[in-house]
Amino acid sequence: MKQTNRAIRAAKRYLREVRRDLPCSLKTKREMLSRLEESLLDFVGERPHATYEDITGHFGHPCEVADAYFADLPAEQLRKDLHTARFVRRVLITVLVIAALAYGMTLGIVIYENHIDGSIVQTYEVNENRINCFLE
Repeated sequence: MKQTNRAIRAAKRYLREVRRDLPCSLKTKREMLSRLEESLLDFVGERPHATYEDITGHFGHPCEVADAYFADLPAEQLRKDLHTARFVRRVLITVLVIAALAYGMTLGIVIYENHIDGSIVQTYEVNENRINCFLE
């Protein structure tokens, strides 16, 4: 049983590494990884003492599996996946820039209004030979 658990952990590790090397759409990745997971479970079922090296020896290195996937992928699908990833990246960067600008502008307005109104007041308190400064 211990050997089987070790083989399953090795299969999960292999699957994680393949997942990491596949920069395609989530739907496409799920389909491909589902087929690979079935094959891995069959392999581990037949060889309960399999190690990670046995898995890579049988299926190939995770990078090779990802490369083989791209070799079989139609050019249109690859173009679509890359376009989607690029679009998502641009949207995230735009949202982050807008949020940073909004935060900076809000902070600047608050500081400016407090400075003009004179509502920022510094008070000093002497307590046991220490001087404390407070902003109100």
